[in-house]
Amino acid sequence: MKVLFCTDGSEISRYAIEKALTLIKKDFVIDIVTVMETGFLTTFITFPYEVEVGFPEYKNASEKILEDAANFIESKGFKVGEKIQLNGYPADMIIDYIYANNYSAVILGSHGKKGFKRWLGSVSRKIAHKSPVPIFIAKPVKNHDITEENKEILITVDGSQNSYNAIKKAHEIIDFNNSSVEILSVKAGVEDFPVEIRTDEEWLNKCLAKQDEIMNEILEKTSKILEEHNIKPDKKTLLQGNPAEEILKHTEKNHKDIIIMGSHGREGISHLILGSVSKIILDNVNASVLIIQNKPEQKE
Repeated sequence: MKVLFCTDGSEISRYAIEKALTLIKKDFVIDIVTVMETGFLTTFITFPYEVEVGFPEYKNASEKILEDAANFIESKGFKVGEKIQLNGYPADMIIDYIYANNYSAVILGSHGKKGFKRWLGSVSRKIAHKSPVPIFIAKPVKNHDITEENKEILITVDGSQNSYNAIKKAHEIIDFNNSSVEILSVKAGVEDFPVEIRTDEEWLNKCLAKQDEIMNEILEKTSKILEEHNIKPDKKTLLQGNPAEEILKHTEKNHKDIIIMGSHGREGISHLILGSVSKIILDNVNASVLIIQNKPEQKE
């Protein structure tokens, strides 16, 4: 199995791979890709001849970025596969490359650097939206060391089949050993019910009771799926309100090494935990995120 690590040589990229290597399974082969924005015709086979001749510093810098990343990955006991130099617009080139190859996941940081051109950040959002495979996006967290011990993992679910599928896919990527696993879901607040229900106390109470019943079933089903994969959840949490806001508040109070979520969900009694909510969380959360898409493997 292969994963693709996208790097621009920045400290954020270094953090991303260091963090990912504490969380992913040890049997992955890691390909490394870097992209230089030179303004020349794009290719993902090699640097265009005019770039190599006219701007050798680009190719030299690219080679150093790849070599440094490869040395670090190998020092952590992982096998490095291909080292790929691309030339063009980073998000587009990386997306094209993902579609052209069979990867289990993609690793990148949430910010980049100035220099040849800052690209991780907005690029990570575009890749997360377009990629047909799971995306691990790392965000540096102050006052928390990177370690393989006592990993704090949060799994968000909304009761959709998509969210259950995301759990099964995450099990193929993430090493759950030495971890504490929390399942979290968010139910609708009273203000989210139609006015006809909110103004009828008896009807409202029945709806709230039914909602609690459904949400507890979701948490139990999620727990069962994890246990089928020999993962015992340590905690099941049910919050109420806006999903993105509640997840962000929860992770501010409770440190998480990684949040696992799908990229699509469903509307209904639990709102949307997955989908547009994942974008809000990605932009604002103080933790790394594994986004697992539920879309056909073809470009939009």
